[in-house]
Amino acid sequence: MPKPTFDLVYYVWSETLIGQIGKESFRIHAVTGGGRGRTKGKEERSMDSFSPYRATDKSEDVRGGALPPGRWRIEKPSEYKGKMRKPVAKLTPKGNQLTDFAMRDYTDAPFLIHGRGEEGSDGCLVIEPDERQRLLNAVEEAGGAILFVTLDTRPGDMIQKTPTFHHTA
Repeated sequence: MPKPTFDLVYYVWSETLIGQIGKESFRIHAVTGGGRGRTKGKEERSMDSFSPYRATDKSEDVRGGALPPGRWRIEKPSEYKGKMRKPVAKLTPKGNQLTDFAMRDYTDAPFLIHGRGEEGSDGCLVIEPDERQRLLNAVEEAGGAILFVTLDTRPGDMIQKTPTFHHTA
């Protein structure tokens, strides 16, 4: 059987990560952007905070938007050398994110899978401890994984692809 083109799909508008790595299946609530996943202060839930085009601007107190859509490689957690509390895995863009979303920072503040923290997310995926541990154990065992991020919508999402407009006058 050929290897699939991706192992996991993250649906931005339902904040859901689903898929399979090896024999482990996943359906996980994960948040991204707008300071979501923060432990101090209030997270943002505006439409802008979900935009993958929205860059972090600390001087204006603007939090980065959602993880840009496309394919990402989830690196083995054992290779993460940063300062975040582990387990953490780095996300490496495998598509056109660097050109399509050039306003985002891919170097000084790389995108990660991590847990909740004081500041929350500027585009990283934030997952609660037990599910994050299970997911990253599977990633480690598999030697990495491929994540596909999409802005497509499904029934029940926070926003619908085709809104219905009603007469208001």
